Amino acid sequence: MPALDSMLFYSANSFLSLMINRRFYNGQHYIWCSPVFNPKTLDERDPMQNIAVSSSPHHIYLGYSDSVKSRDRHSDQIERNRRGIKKGAAAMLAEKKITDDDYQRIVFIVDNAEIADFKPMLYVIPANKVHSKLSMVPVSELANPMGEEYRIFDLQDGEFDAIEFKF
Repeated sequence: MPALDSMLFYSANSFLSLMINRRFYNGQHYIWCSPVFNPKTLDERDPMQNIAVSSSPHHIYLGYSDSVKSRDRHSDQIERNRRGIKKGAAAMLAEKKITDDDYQRIVFIVDNAEIADFKPMLYVIPANKVHSKLSMVPVSELANPMGEEYRIFDLQDGEFDAIEFKF
């Protein structure tokens, strides 16, 4: 694991995901994150440059942004996010962390969300706040086996800043 003294981790997510987590899961978030915002800005010899585009918070953020700006009702990224939110809600229901009524509400909200609800949010996460929660993604699950990605299963609202850029 990298040195965590002053490192930041980044994750790009939809506004809808942020709001669902805050409203239904008491501000607890399950996220994938990266120690690099945009790996393509790094020197080609830097090992962090191997983080795949599909795992790059910069690329993910721009994907949401482009989909929202163009009001793309067929956006693969937005559809994956809808499925992911529902999958997370099903897991929370199975763990009895939400009620059946909560689950039904989440599904309804996700199914009826406007494209604008998927505007991107960048999570900036100080490593010193989450180092004990960071879990390195197994190589078999990495988008690029030479890359480096992490998960946090229980990121709390006070452990990150959610930032929105206006382009």
